[in-house]
Amino acid sequence: LSAGIDGTGTTTASVRITDGNGVPLDKDGLYTLGSVSLSFVLASLGTEADGRVGQYTAYTTRSVTSPITNTTVEQAATDTGGTLVEQGIGQGTYLYTFGTRVPGADRARTHTVGVYGTRTIGEARAFGDATLDFVPSGAPVTQRRETALTSACNGCHSSLSAHGGARAKVE
Repeated sequence: LSAGIDGTGTTTASVRITDGNGVPLDKDGLYTLGSVSLSFVLASLGTEADGRVGQYTAYTTRSVTSPITNTTVEQAATDTGGTLVEQGIGQGTYLYTFGTRVPGADRARTHTVGVYGTRTIGEARAFGDATLDFVPSGAPVTQRRETALTSACNGCHSSLSAHGGARAKVE
């Protein structure tokens, strides 16, 4: 997984999708058994006034209206309107260009791309997810938000999963 944001605010992420044995998969299931659906999220990591790591601010959002209060809020969500292009036939490599543009993104701030996927073979589904911290300027990542680790959660909850099983990590 690699990512970047160019000067126009266009974000791209390169991904490689494989099965549990490291065999490359194609998203449409043309060369390998089962299709793979991928979803992407993008956020920037804030810094508190005292220099401590702050909160994430999601770039990929959606408006949600409460049926009870009729209040509408912005909520973190997966990207919409992006494009996924295969980079090498049968290699499992793809370039995702986000539909969400981020002009004016702070190029010195840590950003995080998340991708999660579901592979469907008949009635069976397999899941995978990954995140990548990066700084658009190309500088090394010096800040990460690690308030919880998947290994700590799994210590009590066996195998952590959310949103139908597609997300199994908290990092």
